[in-house]
Amino acid sequence: MELKSWFKAACQDFETRLDRWKQQANPYVNSIQQAIDYIEEHYLDSDLSIKQVAENIHLNPSYLSTLFKKETGETFTGYVTKLKLQEAQVLLRNMDIKISEICQTVGFEDSTYFSSVFKKHFQISPSEFRQNH
Repeated sequence: MELKSWFKAACQDFETRLDRWKQQANPYVNSIQQAIDYIEEHYLDSDLSIKQVAENIHLNPSYLSTLFKKETGETFTGYVTKLKLQEAQVLLRNMDIKISEICQTVGFEDSTYFSSVFKKHFQISPSEFRQNH
């Protein structure tokens, strides 16, 4: 039991040191995490923009855009769209409301465009998704 406790503490210490090392190796990783946290908190806001996120974490919007793509492998817009589509999936599974209402709830103005983006991302239409889940 004592050995198990020591090993657990040693692993936690290693993980903490590794995180610090990663941040020192790339000081902007923390900025990207701040950006992601902000985006995940505000992705349903209709006025969310890269400029707004950049101002919040004190970076130039163009630089943030480049850094975001480099660190996450996704564009800002692609990341926000992915979050909206994931929220749409949750609503389609759990709410008995019209797809057009879900579309507006997650920030798409046009339900045809929403359906097209949803189908492109998940290879299934919103109505088919609802039927299967």
